Amino acid sequence: MSKHPKLRRWAGIVGTLLLLIAGRSAAPAHAGPTPPPAPLCPGWTPLLVTRDQVAERGAVAVRSADDIWNVSYTYNSHTSNTSTLIRHWNGSVWRTVPSPNPDPAVSRLTAVVAPAADDAWAIGYTGNVAAPRALIVHWDGTTWQAVPAPSLPDVELHALAATGRDDVWAVGSYNSTAHPQALVLHWDGHTWSQVALPAGLRPLYSITALSRDNLWVPANDPPNKARLLHWDGRAWSLMDLPPIADSGYLSGVAGSSPSDVWAVGFGIGDAAVVLHWDGTTWSRVPFPVVPPPSAQGYTLLGLGSVAVVNPNEVWIAAQRGDKPLLFHWNGTTWSEARDPLPTASWAEISALSVVGGELWAVGMVHRPDAFNVVLHRSPGPCTANRSFPQTGHTIADPLLAYWEEHGALAQQGFPLTEIHAEASSTDGKMYQTQYFERAVFEQHPENAPPYNILLSLLGVEAYTQRYGTAGAPGQQVNHDRARLFPETGHTVGGDFRLYWEAHGGLAQQGYPISEEFQERNALNGQTYTVQYFQRAVFEYHPENAGTPYVVLLSQLGRFAAQRRGLIAP
Repeated sequence: MSKHPKLRRWAGIVGTLLLLIAGRSAAPAHAGPTPPPAPLCPGWTPLLVTRDQVAERGAVAVRSADDIWNVSYTYNSHTSNTSTLIRHWNGSVWRTVPSPNPDPAVSRLTAVVAPAADDAWAIGYTGNVAAPRALIVHWDGTTWQAVPAPSLPDVELHALAATGRDDVWAVGSYNSTAHPQALVLHWDGHTWSQVALPAGLRPLYSITALSRDNLWVPANDPPNKARLLHWDGRAWSLMDLPPIADSGYLSGVAGSSPSDVWAVGFGIGDAAVVLHWDGTTWSRVPFPVVPPPSAQGYTLLGLGSVAVVNPNEVWIAAQRGDKPLLFHWNGTTWSEARDPLPTASWAEISALSVVGGELWAVGMVHRPDAFNVVLHRSPGPCTANRSFPQTGHTIADPLLAYWEEHGALAQQGFPLTEIHAEASSTDGKMYQTQYFERAVFEQHPENAPPYNILLSLLGVEAYTQRYGTAGAPGQQVNHDRARLFPETGHTVGGDFRLYWEAHGGLAQQGYPISEEFQERNALNGQTYTVQYFQRAVFEYHPENAGTPYVVLLSQLGRFAAQRRGLIAP
């Protein structure tokens, strides 16, 4: 096993996503200060969300929008055994595909690549954790089967790349001495064999193949000196790199041509490292100043993965404490982009890559349960958006259109967060979500308008949390123009009924789940007559009699965002 857990974690993050890269990267230029976050152009779509006992974020190979492989492994908390897990996306659903498990105690998959629909490879390790063996499995269009690997001691395989059926590469480590050594294996269409490397290199975690005679692998040799390996079709050699302060590590590499390659990583005393290859030499590319520490005191720990869409669109993933960071290159400058994951407890964008000009990501979210996520970001023009300096947040279509058509500021309040992927408390599925003072919007692309935007059941959540199954005491039916809802057995009357009918009714407010009763407002300490609905809480304000504001909505969105740690109390 790897004897360098910190380096292994950072490099392993990069190796989790191995995609067939089809983009081009940009030429370097000097970057100024970090501009404000990029606009929402456009959003992210979660294609895979798992809540099962997946021990790692897993790896993804994307051939097309209807041919995606995801590999990882499951963990049994009772036996501590791990088993391989392979899933396939056919454009509409994920299907678990049977996969080999040579050792019932430890069998793990860490990377996948798919040169063709009937030709895919996945790698990992199996056997005793203290002395693992290489695990290589192949998909022939029908089944996954184990393939013999070179017999080497203490093997871990971490990353894959391929240029064709007879040209597949795997990198990792083996241990024939006191320390793990770098390992490169090659498939020539018939057998896997070990390929010679320069001596003294530590374990390898990432590889990029531009062509059969142009491959790049981030490497590292003692004492933590960043290196890059290059394959020219005949042998692997080490490239000269510009100085990196103190010691450092390169964790990701991607390119578009022999004269356009990017590498990213970190130095112990030089946090963010970005390098560019112009076909002749590697040079350092200036990167924005490290952002200020997070609430936990963390600064930017380093850059983890790089992906290129075109010369004017390069993406880098990083991590700062519990917050994932995304940086975007527009051909001239770097900017910090909004990440698609919430960070209430902990979140991570594990790796990035590009297929067919579109960006893909693998991530993990703890809120508090662990969710493994595969995200897809489609290209396209920016959607209509509106920024609010009062809270520093932006609403973009289609949420903006819904906000404007359903009461806007008076009914929904200011936005409290950006849009992000979040597990719904109703069904546990992942949706694009945005918090407002009085509501939480969920985007449901599977529904036709107007049901493509639904409101979270904040009223149900707040009522249950505050009053439990017994319900609130002192409830009284308002018989003025009363309307009984047999679905819940509760009645709406008086000004509350007028407001309910004039402000979206069932779709916006939901069914009543209580009668009217007295409740102390948590924001101002005043007591009001209230009534709970599935998606809202109505407050009666007699001081506003004769105005449109005699009924106001409680700030359930604010309370929910505070409970989830998205905003400060």
